[in-house]
Amino acid sequence: MQLDFSTALDSASFLLGQQYDSSMSQVISYPASEEIKFGQPVTIDFDKGTVANMTATSTFSGIALRTNYQVAGSDISTAPPTTVTNTVGSYPKGAMVSIMKSGRIVIGYDNTAISGTPATLQATGGSLAWVCVTLPNPSVSGVSLGRIALTSVDTTSTKDPFYVGSTTKGKGVVIGYTIAPVVGALVPIQIADADSNSPLTTLA
Repeated sequence: MQLDFSTALDSASFLLGQQYDSSMSQVISYPASEEIKFGQPVTIDFDKGTVANMTATSTFSGIALRTNYQVAGSDISTAPPTTVTNTVGSYPKGAMVSIMKSGRIVIGYDNTAISGTPATLQATGGSLAWVCVTLPNPSVSGVSLGRIALTSVDTTSTKDPFYVGSTTKGKGVVIGYTIAPVVGALVPIQIADADSNSPLTTLA
């Protein structure tokens, strides 16, 4: 009978950046060229061999997976490894980032002060998940680079939630679609077409 239990790791319905289930997935690793938060869309620079947060000119390569740290023990140590929760919620610059290119992952979203049709959070495939890659000009309150929002699936219009502003419109890129109801501000998505900035054709 097990008498000792670890309380070192977080336990909740959803954790930001966690792999949602055991369905088919692909995960690769690259060192971070800057701090990258769990659950954040990223782009791989194959020339430099690094990974960074998405920008307006970059390609969607996947989403940063949640990880924990081994802080003690090694192959030559007599002390057992101790895994503790990463309370910062991000990979520091230089850390090896686990990138989910395909599969199902939990992301955080914020649907306040956006354009487009509000998300319809159905049980499966109810909404598109977008990441903001270009800020509107003039600025719009609450719209920031890297922010994720959800809108209803619509095969006749992209309904970009960040397409706001008068002089220069904001821009979002679809990173996937919801596959389960939300828990708080977290929702599992199916990743769509990593290494592409035009994944909508696969979602029609």
